Amino acid sequence: MTETMMTNPRRLPVALGAVLASVVLLSGCTGDDTPEPTGTSGSSTSSGSPSPKDSGDALEDRSSEVLADPPQLASIATAKAKATSSFRGSTFTIHALTRSDTATVLTYSVTGGTGHSSPTDSLPRNWEKAPMLMTPTHSYRVVTFQEQGKAWAAVANPQYRIASGAQTGPVTMLFPPLPKDTAKVTLRGAWFDDVAVPVTDVQG
Repeated sequence: MTETMMTNPRRLPVALGAVLASVVLLSGCTGDDTPEPTGTSGSSTSSGSPSPKDSGDALEDRSSEVLADPPQLASIATAKAKATSSFRGSTFTIHALTRSDTATVLTYSVTGGTGHSSPTDSLPRNWEKAPMLMTPTHSYRVVTFQEQGKAWAAVANPQYRIASGAQTGPVTMLFPPLPKDTAKVTLRGAWFDDVAVPVTDVQG
């Protein structure tokens, strides 16, 4: 029998979860999490720097770059939602599973089917239903944190609504760092049947 270690989410410091969440969560998250501006506030022209009018440089129209469709993420695995999950009828696309010496990040999206459109399984407070990362000897649960007076929650983007036939934007979940040289894991949980996913090592 192989040894299985469950990473205890309650032992992870609250501060670490909050900091890592602000670093890795993609723009698909909702709420008032917009970071404070880091540049100089006030006028768009810094003191001491010539304006385009003063320097004689003409402004270049680059709006097409902003309005263009974003590049499509690759698909490294897909999985059908379980009939017992609030995602029932939907299809999961796994885009990436990256590890560093400080964290592991799962990036995925969901395409709605004919089932439930409000997947409560993905709410951060239902962290125990989230997929686990399984290796031959260990298992890793999503990182969690606890706000004062509230329940434990996953460091992850929730999916509040899924439209039939439409694919959500990419969302992420934060896990403890996998061991270096981990090539593949199995995602296992209440959302979908087991699926094998390759791991990409990135600089930590």
